Amino acid sequence: MKPPSIERLIQRLNPEQRDAVLHGEGPLLVLAGAGTGKTRVVTVRIARLLADGISAKSILALTFTNKAAREMKERVTGIVGKKAARPLTISTFHSFAVRLLRAEGEAIGLSPQFTIADDEDRLLLVRSAMRDMGISEKMLPPRKALWIISDFKNEGKSPSEALESAVDEEQDLSARAYEVLARDMLKCHVVDFDDMILLTLRLLRDHADVADRVRDRFRYLLVDEYQDTNGSQYEVLRRLSGGRRNLCVVGDDDQSIYGWRGARSGNIIQFPRHYPGAKVVTLVRNYRSTEKILACANALIRNNIGRADKELRSMTGRGDDVFVYEAEDEREEILHVCTGLLHRQREGAKWDDLAVLFRANTQAAPFEAAFRERKIPYRLLGTRSLFDRRECRDLLAFIKLAVNPRDDGALLRILNTPPRGIGKGTRDALLERAAVLRVPLLEALRSGDLGDDVPARGVDALEAFGREVARFEETLRAQGLAQALGDLIHRTGYLSYIDADAKDAMEAQSRRGAVDDVLGLAARFDERHGGEEVAKAFLESLALDAQDRDEDEGFGVSLMTVHAAKGLEFDHVFIVGAEEGLIPHRNSLEGDDGLDTIDEERRLFYVAITRAKKTLTITRAMHRRRWGRDEERERSRFLEEIGDFVEWDNALAQGPADEDSTQSFLDRLKGLIGEES
Repeated sequence: MKPPSIERLIQRLNPEQRDAVLHGEGPLLVLAGAGTGKTRVVTVRIARLLADGISAKSILALTFTNKAAREMKERVTGIVGKKAARPLTISTFHSFAVRLLRAEGEAIGLSPQFTIADDEDRLLLVRSAMRDMGISEKMLPPRKALWIISDFKNEGKSPSEALESAVDEEQDLSARAYEVLARDMLKCHVVDFDDMILLTLRLLRDHADVADRVRDRFRYLLVDEYQDTNGSQYEVLRRLSGGRRNLCVVGDDDQSIYGWRGARSGNIIQFPRHYPGAKVVTLVRNYRSTEKILACANALIRNNIGRADKELRSMTGRGDDVFVYEAEDEREEILHVCTGLLHRQREGAKWDDLAVLFRANTQAAPFEAAFRERKIPYRLLGTRSLFDRRECRDLLAFIKLAVNPRDDGALLRILNTPPRGIGKGTRDALLERAAVLRVPLLEALRSGDLGDDVPARGVDALEAFGREVARFEETLRAQGLAQALGDLIHRTGYLSYIDADAKDAMEAQSRRGAVDDVLGLAARFDERHGGEEVAKAFLESLALDAQDRDEDEGFGVSLMTVHAAKGLEFDHVFIVGAEEGLIPHRNSLEGDDGLDTIDEERRLFYVAITRAKKTLTITRAMHRRRWGRDEERERSRFLEEIGDFVEWDNALAQGPADEDSTQSFLDRLKGLIGEES
């Protein structure tokens, strides 16, 4: 007998949602179109399992962002209460993988104290691997090698499997670099985001005792955004579900927009084939957007091939027309958007209810300039994280080295930062000595045996650096993370180094502010965690939160890429730059992937459209200034596909935009936009 509150919740669901929530044992696929209440289905299903007597400890729910995991946990807690929800495991794939690897990773030679490499760390490591293999950066740019190696890992391939499957010279060279990279990273006990999943797969595949323990613990699996899973994640889920096959996956193939980072939309389409006998429930009742907005979305997405057949139906009414505005140039496009935003705000909309979506990051700057000119408050989402900044990386490297003394990449980053008289010759001698002794760099440095090739001045500098690391470790243990960082900054003169290195006072102030932000965050972690684990918790949190950067920060109109907007909704949406070369992006038009890539671009435009709740305006410029010349722009093919369901407008038919002088605003914009698009 379920509690009355659970029964009432289930009765409030529509028939399709109820069918998914009440499904019993065995595989379940919920094809949930945009705005159809998938999060509600997942959370009520978890509550129903608990009400039926399933232990909370045996339920594992996985998603892709920390924000989604928090929201899911909060919603379940709101239904069943804190005590019942506390033992649930609701997390991202990567958070789950990190916990499993820390607990069981020694079975594959990984220390529980492993550290997580960021993008810059990975670049340094792959460059080192390429040098070891004699691979010239002219033959294979290191960033290209990283992309290819990432693809190998996302498909679950070991270095030998990658080499065997290589189809061209770039893949062959990358596979050879991958072999050295994997060896070096394991030696240093460093993992990257791709490794978290790949090593989890290896652990479950090669160690039956570990796999059995995990399967015995988690008997019910739920996966959100299943269309975003890659090959490695698919294999991990197959091994976690095991013979019981109590796997419920929720997602929408029409919103699969991460193929460029390894996601396989086929995973969700082929789920019934991968799990014979699976129940399939399709949700198409949309509680977000109006009929006219969904008419555009449906007309667009039906042009894709190989998709699940579904058409969204609005539960909110007919709504306003969807407008397409064709501006003479980018200045008029920006003016039209600014005017529209101001108009909506005067009609009573809150700034936070408005969004401007674009395909490429380069489109943001002119809108930022115009918003500042018009005093339109805005927040730019999906941009550079605080912890992408080099001063933050420097401080994090000290923490990484304290947590994992084998992290050679962290040591090399700070060996002469700030400058302490350790030149390339001294560094290379240290590298050679560590190789001879077959020990990590820090151990070689502390051995007191640096060989005869290091001049006395270099030896003194290395020993001083070793003492600096030791003092940091000692302060960290005794007084906490914030104090250790503060003392380090003071002792090394790091702020003076920033002042000298910055190109001007404004940059120096910005970089000093970033250091203050790190110190403030460290202080908060000291309060929450304390003890010896604070540094590890700090690093882990920063690494795992990096994918959720800039969420819910600031106030005003949301200015963001369509990728960053996925999962969000706004009353009033403006999609800008609907032109061939922007959306679909020129990379998709020039690539070798053909229809698959165009289909993903179409799905991206579909995601943009379905963010809108009440009104949708799509704009494009007929001419853009690019590389100093006026360039004629072609209307996006996606506009042609929705053409019967929109109202067309253009600059020539427009009267004055608002009470300000249109021409004077355009004149001011000329100086703000610059020459390039």
